[in-house]
Amino acid sequence: MCGIAGILNLQELHPPDLGQLRKMGAKINHRGGDSFGIYRDNNIGLVCSRLAIIDLLGGKQPFCNEDGSIWGLLNGEIFNYKDIAQSLKNKGHVFFSNSDSEVLVHLFEEEREAMFDHLNGQFSFVIWDSTEKQLLLARDQFGIHPLFYTIRNGLFIFASEIKSIFTHSEIPRAIDLYGIDQVFTFWTCIGQRTAFEGIRSVLPGNYLLVSKFGIASKKYWEFPFLHTPESTFSESIIQTHAQSFLDVLDNSVQGRLNSDVPLGIYLSGGIDSSTIAFLAKSSSSAIKTFSIAFDDQYCDESHYQKLMVEHLRSEHYVLNCSSKKIGEIFPEVIWHAETPLVRTAAAPLFLLSELVHDLGVKVVLAGEGADELLLGYDIYKAVVFKHLLDEGKIDYSELENFKRILRTDPYYHQSYINRIDTDPIALYSLLSTVAEPFGLHQVRWNNMAKSKFYYSADMKRLLKKRDRSGELLSYLPENFPELNSMERAQLLDLEILLSRYLLSSQGDRMSMAHAVEVRYPFLDTNIVKFLANMPTSIKLKADTEKYLLREATRGFIPEEINTRTKQAYTAPPFLAYNGQIPEYIDVALGQKAIEDAGYFDPGKVKTLRTKYESRGQDASYYYSSYIAVLSVQLLHELFVSHGIEPNIELRENTLVDKATY
Repeated sequence: MCGIAGILNLQELHPPDLGQLRKMGAKINHRGGDSFGIYRDNNIGLVCSRLAIIDLLGGKQPFCNEDGSIWGLLNGEIFNYKDIAQSLKNKGHVFFSNSDSEVLVHLFEEEREAMFDHLNGQFSFVIWDSTEKQLLLARDQFGIHPLFYTIRNGLFIFASEIKSIFTHSEIPRAIDLYGIDQVFTFWTCIGQRTAFEGIRSVLPGNYLLVSKFGIASKKYWEFPFLHTPESTFSESIIQTHAQSFLDVLDNSVQGRLNSDVPLGIYLSGGIDSSTIAFLAKSSSSAIKTFSIAFDDQYCDESHYQKLMVEHLRSEHYVLNCSSKKIGEIFPEVIWHAETPLVRTAAAPLFLLSELVHDLGVKVVLAGEGADELLLGYDIYKAVVFKHLLDEGKIDYSELENFKRILRTDPYYHQSYINRIDTDPIALYSLLSTVAEPFGLHQVRWNNMAKSKFYYSADMKRLLKKRDRSGELLSYLPENFPELNSMERAQLLDLEILLSRYLLSSQGDRMSMAHAVEVRYPFLDTNIVKFLANMPTSIKLKADTEKYLLREATRGFIPEEINTRTKQAYTAPPFLAYNGQIPEYIDVALGQKAIEDAGYFDPGKVKTLRTKYESRGQDASYYYSSYIAVLSVQLLHELFVSHGIEPNIELRENTLVDKATY
């Protein structure tokens, strides 16, 4: 992976300033740093801080086609690049390297926008056609890698991270209040919106075409719901499907092991990462494994991690993470995330990537995506029970399993859900908040929205008439309301929780803070297509989540891991159980800072601090609100109030300057 950035002049022939391009690249040099390259002509400047993984010497960026008319930048990996390159060579294309990056310019030259039909990878990239004066920007299907842009005074400015765009003196820095409100509803911004005014994100599975005539956004991929009918399968058929699935997953893992640098595995202790580690270890004995251990037993999964390490006999490293350490580094986490957070789970992953980097490993494989594709979350069980309830096949007196699911799902509000056992009315109250077409996700969002209580009067007045549901529906596929309840729940997790939270705030932004590329074998388009043909009953069988995966791995990974109930990754809520308050909190949540920023009510925030920081029994009730308010204030302090200063300019290893003006 890399940090990429650039400036396109939309109005006149005027090359971007080289000093400005160097500042943009320097600000995201943490994403790469192995080499630094610039291409410039009379219209555009392209910048890359490269993380060298494939073809270490020959794969420098920016890259071009044979006659230098098409230039490009890639952040990510094209896993089927060898097959694409061979096909293009057969058509007469000449390559200058053995890197996966170079295939993009030749493929674009050959296929134009139809190129996406051929790509299997995780990527954000840009391609500049100097003949047509047209810029293409694109992201992979799940949005694993970020790409942001803005338009200001005739300039189209883009980068892997917003802080790179902010190095330009003409770009104003202001928090987008609507974006903040989306975070306080959905945990994340939705659509193209970000936490900053005027800064937009290229959507997952989309590409932009930019020229002096305007900007066109086009979608090249949608999740393939095939509406496979439910049926009862014999044991032999289930085993056949399980073996086929394992074969497809193994192909994905092997493709993601392609690297010219050391590679590792993130091992959580769950079935997803354990499966990836088993398949990877079967073909490479030198792979290192990495885990996080917590001093909070509620979050810790060390027991299962140790089981898998013993099974693999891998070279294993453990990051011991305390809630105190999470509190200490939280501002740095926000600086890299560039968005408010509602939980602390990103912080340990930030520390883990630092450990991985310090040990000389540049690439790791991880298990994200399995829960969304194989129905691993408790909410999917709840959808089944809710469906049975609506059809009259069960009544409230038979809902012990439903109550257990709602009570143990960490994405619901624990202090509220725990009332279900002692107060039957609470269950009715909970279900009454469910509204179609969003179903049980509405429960989560309503609970998060309680944090808006801390908004200032001005914020509440501005946001009073916002139609959050309408905003979300306008972004989702047009046929979303016609999908069945399980498909809608799955799509919401894929589009919001996975793409915009797990792969972003907890994924790319934390790993690339220390130049570590994370690859996700479950998020392979071939796996997506395979699972789309499988009915719900083979993925979620009765009360057993990810049933197909469990059957596929039975006998290959320890039985205790294969049969354990899903435990969502969570991190300790710092400060709730510690005595020392970091100094930055007194600054960020002080009355003056709250008043100056204007997002929250100072008196209410003071009460929130008292209740949360007292570390009382109900501290967890205020956890998400506290983290969300604190992270918005930190975002304001880091990017708006004080502003980020440009780094020392980097001198490029590669400079192609065709500018004549």
